[in-house]
Amino acid sequence: MHELLLVLEGHGEVQAAPVLVRRVLGELHGIYPHKIETHRRGGLAHLRANDWAHFRRYLPVAFMERMPVLWMVDNDEGVCARTLLQEMYKHAKSTGIQQRLAFCFWYREYETMFLYDPANVAKMFGIENFVVPNNPDDSRAAKGIISRAMPSGYAYKETINQSQLSAVIDLELVRNRYKSFQHFERALKWLAADSAPEIYPLAV
Repeated sequence: MHELLLVLEGHGEVQAAPVLVRRVLGELHGIYPHKIETHRRGGLAHLRANDWAHFRRYLPVAFMERMPVLWMVDNDEGVCARTLLQEMYKHAKSTGIQQRLAFCFWYREYETMFLYDPANVAKMFGIENFVVPNNPDDSRAAKGIISRAMPSGYAYKETINQSQLSAVIDLELVRNRYKSFQHFERALKWLAADSAPEIYPLAV
């Protein structure tokens, strides 16, 4: 893989996602993309509004970059991922697939993965006795859990801390426990293959 476009939700992901992508591809698979671009396109509610009008408008713009596309979305509404994929497939197919396109849904939010590695979160922010839910997927507010655990006077700042944690989390630990991360990794590996324009996952 030489180039990759990440379509992202918020300002924090614009800084954090390239860090995470380079780590996963490089540290776990020995793949080193030399160029990663980003587009910030808002969250799921924004994309789905008016029969996916924003998604249908953004997709051709993404293809204009002429590189494989990974579209990352926080599934904070808890919508069935299969349903979302079916809807996005329909609209993507109608535009004509010009590049390899993969989707990754972070169940709840991007920061949920950090709760699967509480030791590194605690070390980063000087948190004592950091307690996380037994199943972090049950939480709808990973950012809030981290922020409330931080020392008095400090709060989680997405535009700063998201990239910091993306750079230090234990990838093996998270990949073994968080299904959304597993899907993310598989999507990256699929995009790295040199093949014809198609959509991943291949079957919905």
